[in-house]
Amino acid sequence: MKTLFLCAILICCSAFQNVQTQQLRYFAQVQLSTTSTSLQNEIETAIKNNPNCYVVRLDRITNGLLIVTKEINSFTNDDLISWMEGNENLIECSRIGVQGFDDHYAFDDTFCDKVNQ
Repeated sequence: MKTLFLCAILICCSAFQNVQTQQLRYFAQVQLSTTSTSLQNEIETAIKNNPNCYVVRLDRITNGLLIVTKEINSFTNDDLISWMEGNENLIECSRIGVQGFDDHYAFDDTFCDKVNQ
């Protein structure tokens, strides 16, 4: 009985450890506060050069920036800021989610209102 109980505990601990180290693909949606082509290019290039970046798309009409990461352990607002390489002051608002689980919002006039709710 003790052996069975011990085996069950070991299996549970092993399963919990696997969940904790699961790598996910994250996304960040960023509303930029600039229409400067040179700044937009600088931001886009910096993010493309990040080894954890899978996709980056910049809509130059709405100033909406979409970033999708490679499979990583976590992606936080601090990570997003570091990826901006000194241009974090151009973030009007942003949202981070798990790719494939969380919804993406349209980059429209209400984007920042939705994000800030």
